[in-house]
Amino acid sequence: MSALLIAEDGEIAEVDLSATDTLRTMYQVIGCSSVDVVRLTTNLDMWIDDEGMITDRPVNVLATLLARHFGRTYQPYCGPALLGGMTDDGDTINLTDDQIRAVLTRLQDIVDRL
Repeated sequence: MSALLIAEDGEIAEVDLSATDTLRTMYQVIGCSSVDVVRLTTNLDMWIDDEGMITDRPVNVLATLLARHFGRTYQPYCGPALLGGMTDDGDTINLTDDQIRAVLTRLQDIVDRL
């Protein structure tokens, strides 16, 4: 189990969020000091650099298209995007293997339509 990081260039990597300091891990892998969450579904969150647009980070086309797939059409999302799950209490956790497969399938569908 892991979270998925979508880089600005569309590269996807697995990231382990099981460390005790999940927020610090997010800051490290996203490369920022302030994060914001985009709730894609009731069990899938996309974490982004809260200041990505104002610091001129590149638009993350794949993450933006994924968010739009789930009806989150508010803005283009800039910088790396971290996809994670959540507990019933709202804590961020790794995705299950089934969630990873579903997200990767959805991302491939998006890429195939480009």
